[in-house]
Amino acid sequence: MKYKLSTMALTMITLFACSQTDKTTTEIILPQECTKECVRPYGTVLGSAGKGLESYSNCRPNCVVWDPFYVNHPDISEPIYTGIKWQCVEYSRRWLILNKRLTYGSIDYAYQIWDDITYYTDPKNGVKYPTINFINGSSTKPKVGDLLIYDPNFAGTGHVAVVTDVDIEQEFVRVAEENYLNDFWPGDYAREIVLNFVDGKYFLIDEHLYGWKRSKATP
Repeated sequence: MKYKLSTMALTMITLFACSQTDKTTTEIILPQECTKECVRPYGTVLGSAGKGLESYSNCRPNCVVWDPFYVNHPDISEPIYTGIKWQCVEYSRRWLILNKRLTYGSIDYAYQIWDDITYYTDPKNGVKYPTINFINGSSTKPKVGDLLIYDPNFAGTGHVAVVTDVDIEQEFVRVAEENYLNDFWPGDYAREIVLNFVDGKYFLIDEHLYGWKRSKATP
């Protein structure tokens, strides 16, 4: 996601790196918007959807720290770039890499994933897998691994979350994400979204939601 750094004074804070590939202590300069009025302090572990899938607090939505994150996949020798800490795009890429060995290309804002990302790529061999979009209100229900994409009316940037559980009988989906509430998760998921089935169509009751995206095939 693309942001402009504040011209406000910067605060020097020593953080312990959360990267899976770097266990050393690193010094990171945090802008004031990442240290003031945080829901939870920047870098706090909020929850986890599995090994390597910890979600970290971004302090609050307008905080941006231009610090890249990389993840290791057992099938690939080199660490794989996921994005800048701790943005929603970063988490969605990390989830896809670790669970499906897929990633997607560069975008400026999360909402652009809906139109601009037309395929996922296997980072091991470069094979491309076309994606398909299902609008909110589709006859195709969401499933685990789908990305929920939100329009730019959400904070001007949109948002992306990963579906981690679907319960048709209980009428909800659960998602994992970063930089939404920036608060502790209730379990192995960030939040639940109501799922309604009306006249043969599935609706997630969540504002600004375009719908869900998935790959047509997987490795």
